[in-house]
Order: sequence, then structure tokens, then C-alpha cells
Amino acid sequence: MFKLSFILSIFTCLTIQGQFEYTILTSEGKVPLDILKSTHQKVSEDQSDEIKKDDSKKVKKIKKDFLLKSNYMLDELLMSGRVVYGNKINKLINKVGYGLLSENNKDKIRFYVLKSNTVNAFSTNQGMIFITTGLLSRLENEAELAFILAHEIAHYTEKHIINKIIESDKVFSERKRLKYSSYDDNILKLSKYSKSLELEADSIGYVNYLHSGYDKGSAKSVFEKLKSSFMPFETAEVALEKINSKIPRSLLLEHLPTIDTIEESDSLSSHPNINLRIAQIIKEEDNPDGKKYVHLSPLEMDLIINSSKVAEIKLHLECLNYMDALYNSMCLSIKYPSEKIFKTMMAQSLYGIAKYANANKLANLFNYHENYFGNIVNLYYLFENLTSEQINIIAINYLDQLLNSDRNNQLLLDILRDLTHETCLIHNKNIHSFNKEFNEVTIDSIEYNFHKTILNNASSTLKEFFLEEDKVVKEQIALKLKHEKFINDMSPKKRMKYLKKRQKLNYKYDEFYTGKIGADKIVYVDPDYTIIDERKGVKLINSEKANDIYIEQIQAASKASDLPIEIISPRNLYENNITMYNDLSIINGAFNEVLLHANNDIYNNFVLSSYYDLEKLRFKYRTDYFAYNGQIIIKNKKLFVDKVFYLLYSFLEIYTIPHAIIYAFIPDYDTYYYNMVLDINKGGFVTSKFSSSDVKSNYGRTCTILYKDMCLLKSKE
Repeated sequence: MFKLSFILSIFTCLTIQGQFEYTILTSEGKVPLDILKSTHQKVSEDQSDEIKKDDSKKVKKIKKDFLLKSNYMLDELLMSGRVVYGNKINKLINKVGYGLLSENNKDKIRFYVLKSNTVNAFSTNQGMIFITTGLLSRLENEAELAFILAHEIAHYTEKHIINKIIESDKVFSERKRLKYSSYDDNILKLSKYSKSLELEADSIGYVNYLHSGYDKGSAKSVFEKLKSSFMPFETAEVALEKINSKIPRSLLLEHLPTIDTIEESDSLSSHPNINLRIAQIIKEEDNPDGKKYVHLSPLEMDLIINSSKVAEIKLHLECLNYMDALYNSMCLSIKYPSEKIFKTMMAQSLYGIAKYANANKLANLFNYHENYFGNIVNLYYLFENLTSEQINIIAINYLDQLLNSDRNNQLLLDILRDLTHETCLIHNKNIHSFNKEFNEVTIDSIEYNFHKTILNNASSTLKEFFLEEDKVVKEQIALKLKHEKFINDMSPKKRMKYLKKRQKLNYKYDEFYTGKIGADKIVYVDPDYTIIDERKGVKLINSEKANDIYIEQIQAASKASDLPIEIISPRNLYENNITMYNDLSIINGAFNEVLLHANNDIYNNFVLSSYYDLEKLRFKYRTDYFAYNGQIIIKNKKLFVDKVFYLLYSFLEIYTIPHAIIYAFIPDYDTYYYNMVLDINKGGFVTSKFSSSDVKSNYGRTCTILYKDMCLLKSKE
């Protein structure tokens, strides 16, 4: 019996070691008040709490401006969909965080996970503490998490955020009186003040951390991690066979660049030198009975770390950081060979790299390998030395092999078909092109090995795709040649006339310009109405109130044009409407991904990284079209000198007096309207409209613009 129990316990340990437990970071439960409250309401509450009767007039103004702007900036973050709350991961972090709080602060501080690959944590004057997935993915135990939270709690309890703003104004106000004081001197003063706040947060947070039962060593290890925060969270050697066994080892570097983690001078930095921070906490009291785990089990901490790793790779794919996504996925697929998610992420990474290689845009994604450190350098070096055709073949072969065990994976099938099409179109290859004889290509060449691999191991699906896409490409080429012959057979005069007419028609009927996409329904995503005064900047409160009216105008235009619409906006959220917040997160991520492709001059269709989530949105909203729409009203600045000049001139020419009065006392406005429609099925923008006018848009004019735009979107011709 004892032997059986012993064997079972060993088996259980081995099983747990080989598992990768994680959860997808989506928000759950009730929407928190931090999101539900209107921004101007939060501003009003914060100002009544923070502005004291004995504050000077100047300090009151500084606090008022800071609380106004910081609340609007925070709300932009809270409503982006990147903030995670109510999830199992949040609950575990709350457990650790609340263990560090005094009774007075338990109702004042809230902990949120922020989906961001920046290695960071920060607190706000309002009591919100954010910790990024980029930082969580690099942790090892609960004690490290506790020290980070203790540091941020200290920033809040000591009022560091608002005090720094007041000090900043004080330093730069002195410059007006002391003309000899340079900006560098003032920056130095501010950096010293900022560093003193950081060291104070370290010291206070560390004492709180020790008193809460944690060990000394883990706090030090947090700083060591910050030194290498620019590196991927994984560090293993590159295993090329995970991509393709035919890639020669000669395409790996013999010597990797050394990593220098010695910090430069921190004289102008807002954060103190990490070695100095480590030295400070070592001097503090110790806790000989400290532990690495106080509130969570090692498995619960692993769940936080693993979930953050998956979220980080997803963000890498969305932000086109394909090399980081590929490297981290490769490392994790070696550790956890049974986890399909890492193999799929490798496929998505290779797909993105291949698409950019086919478009000759790889340089837009990353620099030369000399600019990177660690084992990931070998991946940069590898793809620098491969041709676009070779990269394409590697990606296709990997996808085909992966589909052997998952034939019904629609994401992989769509990616494979897209790359097959580009192989036929861009590289002029079909399935027969790979059947090369020994005398046609050098036996040890990469081309020969890759081509023979595809030929000998190609699945029936891949062969079918090659035959189908080759036929499509040949039809496209035949039509192009036929059209070219038609033009070339014309006389020069007739040809010129035809081309001019054709150019005009192309512009008129190009869907991207006209917006005639034949939409049955459009989802408007967080419509935006912004009012800007060139003298004072964005009028935040006025913009927020005008935004509610703008949504009403969109609904009125929908009714008039008979185009069904739906609006998903943080302003429509209520306590139990958590699904809308998660929908915003998905569609905002997709929009960001397509916008990045457009910025890199990639306008053709792309299978987006959030493929399955987008499929759910298509089914839920019963449309492929999601619009980012808004108006920007700018009140133009008029120089006082110009006003005086016009008024004085009007006395010389009496008939110009009315015009001069209008110019001097009636402001000029510019109105900008935009509407970018994303097709989440095709993975690209189907229309993008920008227009401007030199008048201030009123209710009726805005409704007219929206109505005309919706009529165009409905139209097919």
C-alpha cells in the first residue's frame, strides 16, 4: 500500500510539472465604479477630496488642472479594453495586495491587471494600482509580486503623484524669476526629487513587505529582473528543429553578443540606479522567518505567471512583434510539448514574418541582429539570411505539418491558403515547381531541401490549395495580359484618352474611396466627439457631454438612412454588461493590428491574430463591418496683433468695419470628420473617409454628414 501511494505521489508530481495551467485574461463579474462613473463626476469628487481650504490659490489651480487631466487620461486607459478586472488572476493578486494594506486603505485601493508588454507597475492619485502582464510574466513567486505592490501602495499613501506635480510647477516657476537657471538645471532638480520619491517608496514598501511575512531575497530579485526587462521572458537556446529540421545549423551564430547590464549614470533619469536601490533595501531590517508564499500556493502563482505569458505573446502578435512571439512560443513549446496553443502561436508568428517578407517589408518589423541580446539573436540572424521564398516555404511546411494533427483548425487552414496564394502569385510557384531534379539545384542548398520536403510530405490539403490558388492566379494573370494587349493594340491617342477615362472611373468606383460596400449593418465602436481650443487644448468636460449627443445623432442618421447599426461604447456600460467591455477589447486590438499594417503599407487581406474572438463577434453582431467614427471641432487661435490690425484698417476703409468686427470677435472653427470601416472577416479596412470644413458643425449639419455617409455604406454601386 505504501509503495502504491509513493508511486502515485511521484506520478502526480511529474504530471503537475508537465502541465501549463493558464486562463485567458478577460474581465469578469461586475463592471467596477472606476469605469461606470462619468469622468466629470470623478473629477468633481477628486477635487473636493484633494483641494484643501488652506491651499494657496496657485496650489489649488495646479491640483484642479492635474485632477482634471489625469482623470481623463485614466479613463481613456480604463475604457480601452486593456484593463482586466474580476478575473481569477485579479482575485489572486487582490489576495496578495489586500494582505499588504492597513484597514484604513482597504476601501481606497484597487488592483488591476493591464494588458501591456511594458515591464511596469504604477499607481494613481485615485488609488488604482496597475501591474502589467509584461511584468507579471517575468515573476517567479508571490514575494516578488508582493514587493512590487508594496512599492506602489507606498506611492499612493505618501501622495507622491500629486506632490510631484506641485514640485514640478514650483521648479519651473522659479526659472522665470531666475533667468540664469537653465532647463538642464531644472530637469536635474526634478530628477533628484523623483528619485527621492522612488527611494522613499522602496524603503516604506520594503518595511511593509517584511512585516507582511515575506523573505528578503525576493525583493532584491525584482530589481535584478528590471535590469533585463528589455529581454524576452524566456531565455532558452533556439531549437531550429521546432520550426523545420532542414534548416542548417550553419545559419546560427557561433558567438552571441554579450549582455551588459551595468547601468549608466542616472543623473538625468527619474529613477535611481538599480544597484543603489538594492543597496538601500539590504540596509533595512531583515525578516528571518520570511516566506516566498504567504497567501497563494505555488500553483496559484504559476497560474498568474502563465496566464500573463500567454497574454504577452498574444499582444506581440497584435503589435507585429512576430520575432518575440515566435521565440517565446518556441521556448514554451519545448517545455510543454502537449500544449497546442504555443504551436498555433508559432504558426501565426511565421505567417506574419512570411507576409512581410513577401511584401519586402521585413525591415519594418525589426533591425539587424546586432541590435538585440540573448538567444533570440539567432532568430533575427536566421531570418536576415533567408530569402522571402525560403521564409514562405518554411511557414507553409510548418503549417502543413501542424495540420496533420489538427485538420479542422480553420485558423491554420486560412493562414495556409493565404500563404499558398502568395507563393503562386509572388514567387511564381505551384506544386509542380518543387519537383526539381538533382542537376537543377545544388543538393545541399536550402531550396532543394525545402522543396523536396514539401514535395515528399505535402498533405492532400496543401496539394489541393496549390492547385486551386494556382488556377486563381493564372486567371488573374490571363485577365491582366488580355487587358494589356487590349491597351497596346490601341493607337497612342486613343490609348491616352482611354487611360484618362479609366483612371477617373477607377477613382469614382473604388470602394475604398467611395465607401460603397453594400453593408447590411454596421457596428460603431466608441464614437468620438472632441472639442479643441487652440489656446487651451482639449476641452475635456465639453467633449464628454457632446459625445453623448453625437451618439444620438448617429442613431438618428441610422433611422433616416434605414441602415441598421449597433453602438458599443464604454459610455453604454452598466454594472452587469461585462461582455460589451470584452468586445471592446477584442475589436480595439484588431483595429490596432490593421492600422499597424496600414502604417507599413500592407493593405492586402491579413488573417488577424485574434481570429477566433473576431469570429465570435461576427456571429454575435451579425456583420463583418465595424466603424471607427468621429468628429473633431477645433476653435482656431487668433493673434491679438492681427485683431488690432484689422480693426485699425477698418477705420481707413469704412465698408470693411463689419468684416473686421466679425474677424476680431467671432472665432473661426474647423471641423474634421472621419469614418474608418474595418472588415474583420477580410482583416483590413474596406473604406476610410476623411473630410474637413472651415465651419463649426452644428446638430443638423452633423446629422446630414452621418446620413450621407450611411447611404454610401449601404450602396453597392
